[in-house]
Amino acid sequence: MRKKLAAFILIIMISIPAYCIGFGYHVFKVRTDPSFSIGNWELPISTLYQFNFPVPDLVKGSATSFSFRLDNGLEYRKLRQDPETGAPINPLNHPYPIDYMVLYDEFNFALSQGLVHMDFNDEDLITLNVLVGGRFESAFENFDYYSDASHKEGVFHTIGKNEKGESVIADREPFGSSFLPGTPELSGDRTMFEINLSAGIDINLMKDEITSRNGMRLSSWIRVSPSWLNFFSDRSDYLLWWTRLDLAWTLFSIPLSDELSALSMMLSNSTEYRFISGNKVPSYIQGGEIWQAEALSSEHVITNRTELTLFGPQLFAPDVYPYASAFFCMAYSFGNVLNSDSLKLDGNLAASYGVRAEVVLFNVARVYYEIGAVSYSDGWGKSNLIQRFGFALGV
Repeated sequence: MRKKLAAFILIIMISIPAYCIGFGYHVFKVRTDPSFSIGNWELPISTLYQFNFPVPDLVKGSATSFSFRLDNGLEYRKLRQDPETGAPINPLNHPYPIDYMVLYDEFNFALSQGLVHMDFNDEDLITLNVLVGGRFESAFENFDYYSDASHKEGVFHTIGKNEKGESVIADREPFGSSFLPGTPELSGDRTMFEINLSAGIDINLMKDEITSRNGMRLSSWIRVSPSWLNFFSDRSDYLLWWTRLDLAWTLFSIPLSDELSALSMMLSNSTEYRFISGNKVPSYIQGGEIWQAEALSSEHVITNRTELTLFGPQLFAPDVYPYASAFFCMAYSFGNVLNSDSLKLDGNLAASYGVRAEVVLFNVARVYYEIGAVSYSDGWGKSNLIQRFGFALGV
């Protein structure tokens, strides 16, 4: 049943947006997730389409681009805040399940304008970005709830009694109420349609040669989703500002030929700060994500990922190569707890570390294996070992 349901949803995700292909070239990706698997096989659960429309360059010597992106699929999510108070939930001491599933569709129209073309990396030093986007979500019980006839205790439903004393499936309180301040996207029918506006600047001093990178890249964005703009569903009202700094240094590179590398090693680090403010902050925009972990939802989040990567030989072409990397990630959140009146976090820490091995084939197919550990400083449990095996396809 689970396999048939996943296959059906995948067909719907792929077939509907396929009719949207217009002028210009497009990007198509299929992704997997270990939460959706049968045995050792991960199921494709999300697709991404990007259509890049040809537009004239507005500034001579610098790139102008206009694109439309559609990202849709499924994702597992945990209930991390009390729906009524917004207080963080301890899953080790919670009376009912917290794992559920979300069907989402996210879209955006993006206009980018480069300034000051740099010869050393053949890129624009500064890129200005403007984006209009939106996201639809619908939350429901996970696959286990539907596939096991005897398991009817879910996040949103429970076993109740009707007037005749017969057992029936009923809405779990407080779900089904008109509005849930702690989890606005799960209010009422548990659907949300959010519209947002974004603007950003990108400063690029990174020389990227696929298996070797040197330099830095700084990006800063601001996104607003005010209540007056979300007239479809009154479940989103926030401001998000985030800044990211990427650093990379190639420790050594052994050439195979004039255009190909036999072996190279790179040390990289990415640091991001996020500030969120608002009365209604949907779950998908909260926290700072690191590998297989997420910081608790608060107004300030800092994440960092340090990675040491060994690139194998580039076979036949620059974009055909294997690589292996060791990584260490940290996420720290503090300040006011989102979607709550007076709760504060003195500090919440999440960390993950592990290794990743991947084979890249012409940047069209990627096969990977990851193994690592995740730990939290709150009641989310001790460090646990996680393995991931999957693939991504793109055109």
